[in-house]
Parts: sequence; C-alpha cells; structure tokens
Amino acid sequence: MSIAEDAELAFPKDENRFTDALKSADVLLTFPADFPANFSDKAAPKLGWIHTMSAGVDRFMVPGLVNSGIILTNSSGIHAIPIAEHVLGMILSFERNLHLSRDYQSKKEWHRFEFGQMSELRGKTAAVYGLGEIGLRISKILKAFEVKVIGIKREKTEKPELIDKLYSINDADSALPIADYVIICLPYTKETRHMFDANRLSKMKRGAVIINIGRGGIVDEDALIGQLTSGSLKGAGLDVFEQEPLPVSSPFYSMPNVIVTPHVSGATPHYIDRATKIFCENLRHYLNKEPMTNVVDKRRGY
Repeated sequence: MSIAEDAELAFPKDENRFTDALKSADVLLTFPADFPANFSDKAAPKLGWIHTMSAGVDRFMVPGLVNSGIILTNSSGIHAIPIAEHVLGMILSFERNLHLSRDYQSKKEWHRFEFGQMSELRGKTAAVYGLGEIGLRISKILKAFEVKVIGIKREKTEKPELIDKLYSINDADSALPIADYVIICLPYTKETRHMFDANRLSKMKRGAVIINIGRGGIVDEDALIGQLTSGSLKGAGLDVFEQEPLPVSSPFYSMPNVIVTPHVSGATPHYIDRATKIFCENLRHYLNKEPMTNVVDKRRGY
C-alpha cells in the first residue's frame, strides 16, 4: 500500500547534488555517514523531519540541527537481535577460550587448556549499562543461561521483569565490584564520554570482562589498555572504538585477551527491511500529523 503516492524522490549521489536537494526537501532519509557535519537548517528551509537508518545519532548532534525545529527520528530497535547474539558470542568465547583456541589453530598448535582455565556462564553476574531494546534483549538471553543480571538506566524506575536488580546511572558503580561482565549499551553523549575512565575501570571486579557495543568514546581506551595489561581485567570484547577504522598501531589488535570486531555487531540481512519499516510507519504518522515513534531528544542526544 502506497503511503505518499505523489511524493517526489531524490537520490543525490554527491555533495553538490545533496545540497541542491535539501533546498526543496520536506523529509530526509539518510545514514549518519552521509549527513553533513556543517548542516544548517537555513540550507533546508522546507525540511521538517530527518530519519536516520541507524540507532546512534551522535553524528547528528550539530548546532544546525539541534537548535532547529526539525524532527529527528532513528531506527532504534532494529539492532537488538543481532547485537544481543554478538554479545553472547563474545561472552561464550571468554568462558570457553574460543578466541584463544582460534589463535592456536592459526599457528597449528594443539593446546589443551587446564580445567581451571575453562569456565561456565551459569551463575555469573552481568551488569548491563543501558536498558533500551538492545540491553533488554541481552538480558533476556543471559537469563536463559542462568546469569544474574543487574540493569543500569538513566533513572531508577519500575524494575523490568528480566532484571534481578536495578540501579540508576548515579549509583551504578555499586554493580562494578560484583559483575563478572560489564556490558555497555549506552548512547554517546557529553555525559557518557569517557564514562568508563581509569577510576571507574579500577572499580571493576578483578578478572571481569568488559564488552562495549555502544560507542567507542564511552571508554577511555588508554585506561582500558592499562587494566588489561596489568591483569586486573580478564578481557574485553570491543565492537566500537574512539577512532574507526581502528588504527593498525592500536595495541588492541595484538592483545590475546581482547576480541576486536569492526563495528559490525548490528549487521544482519534484515537490517534494511527493519529500518525501512520504521521509516514507512513514521512517514504515515508524519503526513497525518500524528505522534511519531523513535523521536530523538536532541538536547539529550538520544
């Protein structure tokens, strides 16, 4: 069923054509990488709504958009299934040393770990920072493995059924000394930049693992490298980094207790279909002047 039969579509293939198209655009559908860092609403006088095919919106937090009346919506929710499974894969790798076994395989070495070097996920504790759809999906999967889940969100509200204990972001440090896994699902904002600095990382349980699928800038990478090198932390599963692509000079590449994936935890063959569905539903709402879903609070940055 057509939603906007009379709509005129433009697919600008370069920056100049994009600039020209914005002059008459009412709606913009885009990926973060294509959004101009110097965006100004004055260059888009008719633009009323921007939808990004991503969940993260930090690329859009520029004055020209934040200070405008333009609505910004995202595709939050479409990544929950693949990211939760990605996180589970990292966790099981650390429990069963799968990443280390792969390293030995590449060197054609037959290496059997001692019983004490292999572990079980059952009975462990995980602190999930961020209880959006991704964080809740991760929690649901971990509960199936009989993991105790501590949830952390901006404000302490009614505890979700899947969560064993709930903390607000202000008292979240209480979870660090008891969590075997700290899983970061937070958006990148001014408040979360380097939230996991040397001080906070030092509060983590000795032998714990940190997993970041939020944004690289939430973790102070130099401080993390220090904790990993000293042996205070068992490992890190990292899908996001402060600089992407991760420079070849990064120590992370050569650290056996670090799993590096190149910002692909949300990748799935269903990505475009799911994001397009959200856009089409919101387009109907927008044209009918109805409340829209996934509206971003531009002041908060998510």
